[in-house]
Amino acid sequence: KEAGMPTRFGEVWHSDNSYQEVPTSTSILRAVELPPWGNDTMFSSQYAAYDGLSDGLKSTLRELRGVHTAGRAFSQDGHRKDNFDESSDEQAMKYTVSPVLTQEVAHPVIRLHPITKQPTVYVNQMFTIRFDGWSEEESE
Repeated sequence: KEAGMPTRFGEVWHSDNSYQEVPTSTSILRAVELPPWGNDTMFSSQYAAYDGLSDGLKSTLRELRGVHTAGRAFSQDGHRKDNFDESSDEQAMKYTVSPVLTQEVAHPVIRLHPITKQPTVYVNQMFTIRFDGWSEEESE
């Protein structure tokens, strides 16, 4: 997209596809052409996020499951409703509403990497809406 154009999606920290029952194991970004400006894609270490927590918070979070859904991020009524507008050519992405997008699934808040067994934090601002069994207000 051109410099100055608004971001259409993914402008907050998120883990790709965490809203799926079996989320993808990795995210890969392949740049074919890099412009000198634009919305920067950044990656963060969820190992470091876990390591930065206190022992008490680690213990609490190990027992919790986060509820994930794309129901808000992909909502026709939500803040990204323009991604469903077929009349505009300006969208970077278009979506079809489906049960996969609107379902709620729970994943451990702290999960172990399948190979290294290192603990990682598995919640994100875009798709995690609350802790399982907690209200959204309590989860904040």
